[in-house]
Amino acid sequence: MVLISSTALIKQPCSMTSSQINVKKCKTIQNNSILPEFSFLTNERIENISFSNIDILLLIRGLDINKASDSDSISCQMLKICDESVVLPLNIIFSNIIDKSVYPSSWKLANVSPVFKKDNKQLLKNYRPISLLPICGKMFEKLLFKDLYYFFNSNTLITPNQSGFRPGDSTTNQLLFLTNEIHEAFDNTSSLEVRAVFLDIAKAFDKVWHAGLLFKL
Repeated sequence: MVLISSTALIKQPCSMTSSQINVKKCKTIQNNSILPEFSFLTNERIENISFSNIDILLLIRGLDINKASDSDSISCQMLKICDESVVLPLNIIFSNIIDKSVYPSSWKLANVSPVFKKDNKQLLKNYRPISLLPICGKMFEKLLFKDLYYFFNSNTLITPNQSGFRPGDSTTNQLLFLTNEIHEAFDNTSSLEVRAVFLDIAKAFDKVWHAGLLFKL
């Protein structure tokens, strides 16, 4: 019997290929949860999504050429070289997606790369899949985000308790809020104790309930 120390084992390269990791890792977790009855939270509706050639051109010129290319092999550098010449074709594609409610199938494909996190490289659970989506699709998402985010904010559809992934806000504000609540409880003579519950969900993205996520969207 040969004993291998954990330190030596960590230094060994992973013997699994990327395809093996992706096939075993990317599996939807089934559950018995039931979706609630759908109801509108506001009487307002988004009438249209508007964007111009200038909006698309600014997105192209703001692309990072160091970003890796995706499944369609269209790189940021390629789009920046084309510059204004590709704006009109993209505008036509984006407009057709909205008008016909059909999203290009090729933009749903991604290059998935397993990224090692820590500990034993031979264990599948220690890898995190990173998906590289088509750049044109991500540009379209940014155009949608502008109008959608304004609609959500103007109709108070985003909880004020969410600080992450919001322009002008950050999780630092949550930490400041929590610290202030603790200090106020300490200073309050009628307060007997201060309690807090912190949850750290292991493999959180692997446990996402897809049907529930789509329902919320």
